[in-house]
Amino acid sequence: MSQQPHQPASISQAFSNPVVKIFLSRFLSVKRLRLVCHVWNEVILSLPQPKLLLHLNQREMGACCDPAKFLNTIFPTISSPKLARWIAIRKGCEDPNRGREDHPSAAAELLTPVAILPALSRILAEGCPNLKELDVSCVMRGGSQDDDAILENWDLGLPQKFKLTNISLQVDDAPNPFVQKVLDSAPNLKTLLLYANVYPDLSKNTKLVKLCHFGGGLDEIAVNTNGGKYSPVIETPQDFALPENMPNKYMVSTAEVMSHLVVSPAIQALSNPVILQEIFAHDSLSGKELRLVSKLWNEVVLSSPKPKFYLKLNQRKKQACCNRGIFLDTLYLTLSSPKLTRWVDLGPGCDLGQQPDEKDHPLTDVELISTVSRKYSENIEMLRICSYVAVRPALYRALAEGCPNLKYLRVLCPLRGDQEAPTLPNFDPILPLKIALEHVLFVLFDHVQLTFCQKVLNSAPNLKILQLSGNLYPDLGKNTKLARLEYVGLGPAHSGGAHFNGPALARLISQVKDSLKSLSIFVNPGGWQSSVQEEFSLPETMPNLRVFSNFSVDILPSNDQVGGLFGLANCTNLRKISLGGSRVCGADAPEDFSGLENLPKLYPALTELNLVSDRRWGTSGVEKHTVFSKQLEIIAKIGQLTKIGLHVATRLKLSDMVKALSHNKALFKAGILKHLDLQWYHAQVIDDFEESEKLAKFGVKNFIREFEDVLDSMRGLERVQIFGIMFKGETAQRIMNFIRDENLPVRFIKARMAQIHKKRTI
Repeated sequence: MSQQPHQPASISQAFSNPVVKIFLSRFLSVKRLRLVCHVWNEVILSLPQPKLLLHLNQREMGACCDPAKFLNTIFPTISSPKLARWIAIRKGCEDPNRGREDHPSAAAELLTPVAILPALSRILAEGCPNLKELDVSCVMRGGSQDDDAILENWDLGLPQKFKLTNISLQVDDAPNPFVQKVLDSAPNLKTLLLYANVYPDLSKNTKLVKLCHFGGGLDEIAVNTNGGKYSPVIETPQDFALPENMPNKYMVSTAEVMSHLVVSPAIQALSNPVILQEIFAHDSLSGKELRLVSKLWNEVVLSSPKPKFYLKLNQRKKQACCNRGIFLDTLYLTLSSPKLTRWVDLGPGCDLGQQPDEKDHPLTDVELISTVSRKYSENIEMLRICSYVAVRPALYRALAEGCPNLKYLRVLCPLRGDQEAPTLPNFDPILPLKIALEHVLFVLFDHVQLTFCQKVLNSAPNLKILQLSGNLYPDLGKNTKLARLEYVGLGPAHSGGAHFNGPALARLISQVKDSLKSLSIFVNPGGWQSSVQEEFSLPETMPNLRVFSNFSVDILPSNDQVGGLFGLANCTNLRKISLGGSRVCGADAPEDFSGLENLPKLYPALTELNLVSDRRWGTSGVEKHTVFSKQLEIIAKIGQLTKIGLHVATRLKLSDMVKALSHNKALFKAGILKHLDLQWYHAQVIDDFEESEKLAKFGVKNFIREFEDVLDSMRGLERVQIFGIMFKGETAQRIMNFIRDENLPVRFIKARMAQIHKKRTI
């Protein structure tokens, strides 16, 4: 679906439908939905059903037997109290023999410093008045009786939990006072699931409407695949009968459920075009999940102008990389709609640790391309090919004989080992015109591919986007509508011996200078020395250029130190500039981009600036702080920017960063800047507040307060993102609380926590 302008009020009204809120949460990834917008995040955090659990001992973080992993890292960064509505403590360790001594005490510390069940009992006795659902699985391990001994000596008198309506308990068969006390405290209980041979007194649970009792414990529960429900396995016959007088007993048939779904208001709600437009506009949502919501959504996914999923011809998970039969004899025959072949992907196939079959792999890919393109030629709109160079003739033949509706072509077929580049088929040296082809991406490593590339480009008169990687320079004379060009040059070691050619690149750009709206240049030297530089100049006139990126200003030298940018005499529409040095860390790399303060005179429409610095300046902290601060000063002088991105490789201390930002607070208070991104990719910014305060570094005695003042000065911005900070627990807690309490538009992304060996009370 194409994106149309809409009013925020209509979106808010559409998503306020409670049916939509609950229905979406059942089918789609909650973590992804939270990232779409603030409205969706609030919807997820306010759902009546638990869809997002706060895991206190995550396996992925190695926090199963170490409470500090959670308490000193995740806990201080919780952005909303609503994230603590649904809490989970798992057994943690993947290895069942790991942490037999540490794990119980670690899990208990996450609640309170006692054993697990007593800790939970104390929590319920002292608080949790709004508890609605309780799911407990605590069984004896290793024959220990410590939990029971502590539990029996604990006063388990629990206050009434009037909101507690759902309980699920898996405990040992031995009498457990915890179960009875919890049930006695829930007069409004509606659903009870018991996984054990225990039979508590339910006389106080007069509102119970659903009871599931699984005798024998969880290990003896079998799955009934016919109904999808759990069925208890009883080894010895037992006398059992339902009471005769059960007036509220009700059995729901499948027909009744289906009839209810047919008339459900969810169908109408999920057909709202405003809702569909918002959902399908976000790439983070999985097309495979969206297809499962309804038939309408499945049709929308298959008809979307942008790919939401790909038909993978050689899937790794199905071992189809070197076996053409895996796809052609199984998956290929089950395609339910020709629309599934709109976006076709032929990837590397084999897992990284698996050596592909040098003979069968290319033959498999050739047959896959040939078979699919013959049958579904009219449907294919996108081809992504990453395979052996031997596949290229089959791909060329497929393009020559069909694929008239192809819109996007991506080809990566490098020479491998001692392979020789195959020649292109002789039956038709000229490809028919591909009127629909608008986007081409080539990664080129040999001159035979230049021939292939040139023929494809000559067949695409309506080409709008071209992405080239490699030291080959095709003729773009027939691509007069090209609006976006991205070029990545390579060093000789990565391009089959071909060298980067600056004048040839300049000639290529000049051919499309009148139509280009976006130009991006980057030369990855791959081992070049800093003395290797190439002559390069931009055309004097590029009237439609709006976006310019040059990430190799040190390899493509000029008098202005910004890759010849100031040579553009007529570029009044330029709105976004991105500049940076290559990975050559030599003396000629620019450090401060001092010439940028003249940009407003040349480009009055400029509103966005990104500076990428891969250079590590100096050795002392003072020098690093000075360079970073000077960059901010130059940016502040430009004055007309609404978006700023600064990507730095300098290894700063957090005190250095705060001081530089504090010195340039006028940049944030001017009222023009709206978006700010600060990113440290190659080095973390280390939290040194405690040490710096002792030394009164920069004359500052309280760096946390200084940091808070800096963040407060950003109050008028719409979005601030800071990447790569290595916080300590106390700093993180103070700063996160300050941002939350003051409702500041600041987010720390990919932040980490320094290891703290001493315990802290939070």
